[in-house]
Amino acid sequence: MAKTENWSIPESRFDNLRYIERRVSQAETSHQGRLKSLLKYLYLTEGPRNLPRNAYKTAEIYLSPSEDVAVRWLKSRTNGSARKLYGYNALKAVRESRLRCANCGNSDVRVLQLDHKKKKLANKSKFTCLCANCHQIKSRLENWMKKKSRKR
Repeated sequence: MAKTENWSIPESRFDNLRYIERRVSQAETSHQGRLKSLLKYLYLTEGPRNLPRNAYKTAEIYLSPSEDVAVRWLKSRTNGSARKLYGYNALKAVRESRLRCANCGNSDVRVLQLDHKKKKLANKSKFTCLCANCHQIKSRLENWMKKKSRKR
């Protein structure tokens, strides 16, 4: 029987400098600085706002599959072409949620998405981390409510 991968990241890793230092100490000396940057980016509430490409490329060999999925997802929003749309506010929402759905608590990183909140504060979008199921339900309910109000 094949081993199934756990696609959740334990909440105990967030804002845990001891955990980060322990992980970094197990890496090759020449990779430690970049791994530390990557783990701070992923796990610290007040961590780096983006992830340098070379840090990811060097440190990815030390990541679990669930961490790799989460980092790839986040770096595309803080470093990539979607940076203007998402940026730091999206990263902050994900960090605050501890990579959990804000509705149901689902922690499978493969299904997490960012939901744009409709209200904007100081011209900056607000985000909520939701699983695909909760995000779809929320979006459909909003669409149905709009259609219902137009019919009146």
